[in-house]
Amino acid sequence: MRKKLSALRFFIFWIFRRSSLEITRVLLLPVPLRSRILLSYNQGPVPDGLGAQIQRMIALNALGAYLKVKVIHPDILEVAIHPMDNMSQADYEDMLIEIKKLLSTKDESEFDNLLRCQVKDLRSKHFLVALFKSISNKKRVNLRIRDSYFLVDSKPGIYKKGISSEMKHHLRSLADSDFSEFIALHHRHGVGNMAIQPGQSKPREIDMRKYINPLHQALIANNKNKIVIFTDAPEMDLEFSPFLDQARLWEGLPKFDGERMKISAGQFKELESEFSNRIRIVRGGNPLKTLANLSTAGSIILSRSSFGYLAALFASHGNVWIPSDFWHPKHKYWKQY
Repeated sequence: MRKKLSALRFFIFWIFRRSSLEITRVLLLPVPLRSRILLSYNQGPVPDGLGAQIQRMIALNALGAYLKVKVIHPDILEVAIHPMDNMSQADYEDMLIEIKKLLSTKDESEFDNLLRCQVKDLRSKHFLVALFKSISNKKRVNLRIRDSYFLVDSKPGIYKKGISSEMKHHLRSLADSDFSEFIALHHRHGVGNMAIQPGQSKPREIDMRKYINPLHQALIANNKNKIVIFTDAPEMDLEFSPFLDQARLWEGLPKFDGERMKISAGQFKELESEFSNRIRIVRGGNPLKTLANLSTAGSIILSRSSFGYLAALFASHGNVWIPSDFWHPKHKYWKQY
């Protein structure tokens, strides 16, 4: 009974979100109204990692295309560097340049003549407020948005509108390996030991044994016998010191003492035993190149991570397995486990 009530509550909430999306679309049908609004991404005071930020920008692209509202993003000025990214300052700066090329972002000067409104979690009401401000101030309004998932995730099919063929081509050009003949598993490790992030009720890390069934399904469904694991898990216990100007991004997170973060080793013995001589492990590396490599995979098994979800969006095929308790929705032809 409890499961049925939970499913009913979820369905009612989804109907409300989907209705909000469609009401917003109808509200903005008149060109004179929707032309008063420009959508842009806002990093917020604590910038996230590469996967989370690019996914938010693609979600906004998709929403703009669906509502026929123009979208222009400002340059990404900061990306949280994770323990296994293994990047120098020069590598980091080069990555920011490639992100600019990938997403066609613009310098802040492009937005000087607009009335800016910061929005943390986009709702339909924010469009009404923007229209009121635009009309009363006789200026175009730039909605600077961190998250648009309340609306976008109610209709996951629109995500494909957020990634152009040029973006796919550019990301693919950054890949230095082709994993089209592999089943790729993306395992988000974090600090390890099933640590729970502040404000969350369960760990993002997934028990290795839960990957076994979807891996077997993928092997059978796609007639492939090679598996590659992309992970942020170190082979041995690790102490990580963030860039001096990024220590603030890790405050309050598990196992961070203000200067160093302790990360437990991540091993894949259960999978290596189950799939003997089939597994290759890729640990860390430049996150943008890793994203590009992961997106080339012929099949993708996701963990609870925006990074893998983003790679699956760029992959543009249905050979994807997603956790049933992931916070983002499955797409058409994706499978749950």
